[in-house]
Amino acid sequence: MALGCYGLWQFDEFILICIFSAVRSAGSNIVWVYSSLLLQKLSSASMRGRVFGVDYALAMLSESASALLAGVLQDDAGLSAAQVSLIMAVVAVVTLVMWSVYFSRECKAMQTNRSNI
Repeated sequence: MALGCYGLWQFDEFILICIFSAVRSAGSNIVWVYSSLLLQKLSSASMRGRVFGVDYALAMLSESASALLAGVLQDDAGLSAAQVSLIMAVVAVVTLVMWSVYFSRECKAMQTNRSNI
């Protein structure tokens, strides 16, 4: 996802924008699929529909909020589309680093719990 946003910032040729838009979308879809799989594994069958309803609502809220933020940054802050793409790339990288740290700690904790059993 961050690579796609970085490419949108770096290049201005139409074909490259199309390619990096596809990369960004693929990264976003991968994140959503993995989160949905985790929700499916961790929620009970009786609550699964409600959980996925909230997941979908939050996904749509996040998508519309990022579009709103991009518009505000372009219109009110006077940033270019390339600068907004760079900001989105930085946010994606920060999120990736935070998730990676969390995930590695959780994996270590799960391995420790399994070895104690």
